[in-house]
Amino acid sequence: MLFQIWYLYTLFLAFAAQSDEQNNFYGYNNSLKEQNFKNEQLYQPVIGILTLPSGFQKYDHSSFSYIYASYAQYFQQTGALIIPLKYTSSLNYLKNKMYEINGLVIPGGGANLMYRNNESGDKEFTKFAEVGEFLINFAKELNNEGKYFPVWGTCLGFELLVLSFTKTEVRDQFQGENHLGGFFLSENNIKKSRLFNKISSQLKEQIKRQQQVFYFNHKYGFRVNKFIKQGVLKNSFIPLAYSLDLSGKKFVAIAEAKQYPFYGIQFHPEKLQFEWSEQNTDQPKMNEINIVKYFSEFFYKECLKNSSSFKSKQTLNRLSIQNYKIIYTKGQEFGFYIFNNKGKDTYKIKSNTTNEKDIIIEEKAQIQNTTDTNQMKLQQQQNEEKKNKNQYENIKIKLLINDHSKIKEETDHQNNSFLQETQYDISFLIKILQYLLFTLLLLIIIYTQIDRLNIYDKNNKNQPQKNKNRQKVQVKKE
Repeated sequence: MLFQIWYLYTLFLAFAAQSDEQNNFYGYNNSLKEQNFKNEQLYQPVIGILTLPSGFQKYDHSSFSYIYASYAQYFQQTGALIIPLKYTSSLNYLKNKMYEINGLVIPGGGANLMYRNNESGDKEFTKFAEVGEFLINFAKELNNEGKYFPVWGTCLGFELLVLSFTKTEVRDQFQGENHLGGFFLSENNIKKSRLFNKISSQLKEQIKRQQQVFYFNHKYGFRVNKFIKQGVLKNSFIPLAYSLDLSGKKFVAIAEAKQYPFYGIQFHPEKLQFEWSEQNTDQPKMNEINIVKYFSEFFYKECLKNSSSFKSKQTLNRLSIQNYKIIYTKGQEFGFYIFNNKGKDTYKIKSNTTNEKDIIIEEKAQIQNTTDTNQMKLQQQQNEEKKNKNQYENIKIKLLINDHSKIKEETDHQNNSFLQETQYDISFLIKILQYLLFTLLLLIIIYTQIDRLNIYDKNNKNQPQKNKNRQKVQVKKE
């Protein structure tokens, strides 16, 4: 009897194990593995760099915008892809690109952020600053919705990042033009910061020793005391390092936002590697390069936390900054990308076989066209309005397609959830039937054994009576 019970119990365990294996095959316990597989996918983050109004005499600011080539090269060395974001583009276009890129860089350069309104006397944002503020505010919205979106601001970009929080002028003037210097880390603040909490002790010591590495070139900045005490600044940012201008006045050199992955620096780490000047002909040392590369590599890792991507590789390739040629001035001291704010860009590299002379001729023709009669300007303006209208219609279509895709994804998710729940219910019912079957077999065995015992006991009770009867029969025969 015990052997039979043990044999049935073994069959039951084998059947239950087979059922669990089937459940794992259908994906109940594979969600963690699938998530790890997704996280292991390697890809290049795409960083959008906002263009600035042209400050070059050859390229009128109303028709052209630019990005210093060193900014693109500084982040490209980490493996990131770069696309330019023209500040003159429609806000709808920029907003759609924010859904596809993995991080935003607002670079430094010569551009005004605020001007004084002659009527009210108040300082207000320029058009460029308004666009930058719009992108930063939208990055806040994305982070509030749970989508990790980092923002990096260098020099002018750092100033705009802070002003987008305060909404008013909080900068002070400094004697910070065109000089090399260093910065001093705030030991208490860097321990709880994202930017420096994983920095090696060796690199930290190199930063302390190298006080003539970083290039500063700014007229405005933020006083340390104001940064610590002013209400909005105190609640929004953590100062991580400070530096001194040429007069010895202290200003914030590095800061990060408390609630968002936003980072700002007042110096230019990109210039040490990717710009050359007659005043600075020294070959940069390896430890100096390691220091300046730390910031680009950190932001690269921040962008990897954003899982956004372009819907097609062709679109990304078409928007890549590698389609544009670098223009050099001042004896190739530094290079920049130039972008036409009106109409077609003629500063793109159309193919690998394009003759350099043909590109120069095309550039001259474009410059001549931009200075033509008022009638041509009016025609360009009308074409721009048509283009914006077409872009608006395309964006509406894209939004409808996106909404349809989201609805389809939600429906598929609900169907998958229902299928998983149904499969789970079926497996649960199978297990219940297994237990019932096992119990029934056990009861049958027990009942059979009890019935056998009863028959045996009854036979034993009747045996004495049968013996007596036999004895009586034998007595009579005798």
